Amino acid sequence: MIRIRTHIEQLLLTHDCVILPDFGGFVLQVLPVEQTEDGTFLPMRKEMVFNATLCHNDGLLASSYMRRYGVEYRQAQGMVEEDIRAMKRLLESERRMEIGAVGQFELGEEGQVIFSPGESHLFNTASYGLAPLRFPLLPVYDEEEEALRAERAAKARRESLFRGVGRGMMHTAAAVAAGLALFLAISTPVEQLNTSTLKASFVPEAMNPYSQPPSSAILSTEETPSAADENPVSEAVAPASASDQSVRGAASTISEPKLPAPAAKKQRRYFVVIASFVTDRQALRYMEETGQTDCPKMDRLERDGKHRVYADSFEDRSEAERYMHRLRENPKYKDAWLFVGR
Repeated sequence: MIRIRTHIEQLLLTHDCVILPDFGGFVLQVLPVEQTEDGTFLPMRKEMVFNATLCHNDGLLASSYMRRYGVEYRQAQGMVEEDIRAMKRLLESERRMEIGAVGQFELGEEGQVIFSPGESHLFNTASYGLAPLRFPLLPVYDEEEEALRAERAAKARRESLFRGVGRGMMHTAAAVAAGLALFLAISTPVEQLNTSTLKASFVPEAMNPYSQPPSSAILSTEETPSAADENPVSEAVAPASASDQSVRGAASTISEPKLPAPAAKKQRRYFVVIASFVTDRQALRYMEETGQTDCPKMDRLERDGKHRVYADSFEDRSEAERYMHRLRENPKYKDAWLFVGR
């Protein structure tokens, strides 16, 4: 069995057909280059088939036996027939028989011989042993499908851009609202003025008939004029008589209203403010952290619910402004500003 298998493999390397007398023949069919549907290129190759109708003796196996074992043709033919009978007995007993790289035989349910080829690339010397090549096919260009794909991509980009802009606007609005709330909570005005001092008046309030008379100008009950003074006009036009003296004496008893002394005008005070806080605790903490090295006269001032820390205060505005400009030269107090108070 091993002997005939070796001769069959060697003969198929140089011949396309090897016949086993009274058994069948092995045939190598040449297949051209082929391309499959999945884009695989198959090179030129030989495919092994078994033809059971080829039963005649072509002398090829006997000649191989003669060269190998150095025997005559008749003896070599007998050796070939003996090996073929051994093959048949093995197939009938085992129902399966393998012949090396050539392939294998199986016995079917109805007694038919079924051949399965083995590694046929060993016999493809003409194709130089080339292996199959897998080359993916390019997709078929469809103009309508490409237009739909481009439209979907553009729509997806617009939606993502809209979502991004929407989130950005929401974040910006939230930041603006937070900044506005912080500005309203802690504001640092440039200057606060007493609006009452900005009113211009060309007529003294004492001469203004619509102004409230001062409390000291009201006559007291002890200085109430007598009944003779209730109609001074009628008595004044009367002819001069001895009663004139009494009239003049009565008139002299009327005390003229005394105007109040003008109130002392409050002096303005100019504060050079370097910080402003909501609570007094924050102002004290700032003063402790800053120290009084740069501003020995540092103190705090509470106005309109704001607790301000000022470096110094002055009665003269120009002097306060000069001090503020000198103080701003220090980067630490570059935001110093002038607060006008009383």
